Amino acid sequence: MSDEKKIRPAAFAGSFYDADPAVLARQIDAAANGITVSDAGVAACVLPHAGYVFSLKAAAAALGRATAGHYRAAAVMAPSHRVGFHGIAVPDYYGFATPLGTVAVAAGLGEALIAAEPEIFVRRNDAHRQEHSCEVELPLIRRWFGELPVLPLVFGSLNAPELKRAAAALDGLGGDILWIVSSDFTHFGMDYGYVPFEDDVRNRMRELDGEAAKLICNLDFDGFIQFINSTGATICGAIPLAALIALLRRRGAAAVRGNVALHCDSGEVTGDYRSAVDYIGIYFENVGK
Repeated sequence: MSDEKKIRPAAFAGSFYDADPAVLARQIDAAANGITVSDAGVAACVLPHAGYVFSLKAAAAALGRATAGHYRAAAVMAPSHRVGFHGIAVPDYYGFATPLGTVAVAAGLGEALIAAEPEIFVRRNDAHRQEHSCEVELPLIRRWFGELPVLPLVFGSLNAPELKRAAAALDGLGGDILWIVSSDFTHFGMDYGYVPFEDDVRNRMRELDGEAAKLICNLDFDGFIQFINSTGATICGAIPLAALIALLRRRGAAAVRGNVALHCDSGEVTGDYRSAVDYIGIYFENVGK
């Protein structure tokens, strides 16, 4: 395969976000206007992955806090929407194209994960080829972190013990990595097969996802798993979110402080709460630094 074919094209430029580099850069920069950068440093973020018209402000509110940090790579942990598989897909690409330039893949980190847990981390491009949940975060990383290499990881099915094994392998990569989980929150409505309530939808979604966000910020692994199982909440990135919780807990629950940067929803744009999605930007700030 030629080197050109080892670059994953931007599959969703022009749909989820603008394909024009100048327009895209202006939109990203405008979304970050007024955001306070963390002096303590940011260890991890949770970002939505819907079209930028819906989710960019929440993503910017969280990731913008990390722009003063010094990292050797960013790891994007994203759910699979189109390919069903078991484990975590590590791509065999040299880079991922964006309208703002190609993002280099931190291939050595992927190799280390496969060596550490070959039954969990698997080499496959099909899970990445048409997956938007990872791609939509890349223009933000490219714009704000320049040529920082990225480790894109697409998560399939995993049970709780496997998630903890995956977290141990991720932790083994060492420090100075910006951990990013790509996840939207509750998908409400008949289109999503999830109608746990019928009135006051916006506020009840806020209450439901507020509970999830609290568990995430508190690094409550068992509580988050129980929450998903008991409510059936349609949080598409629940599996990588649980992996992040397990990873940060390994470093000590007192080492980071989780904060909700912004909570918004698609109904604010469409005016329609018969079918709506919640978006929450979360950042984990280092404590005592």
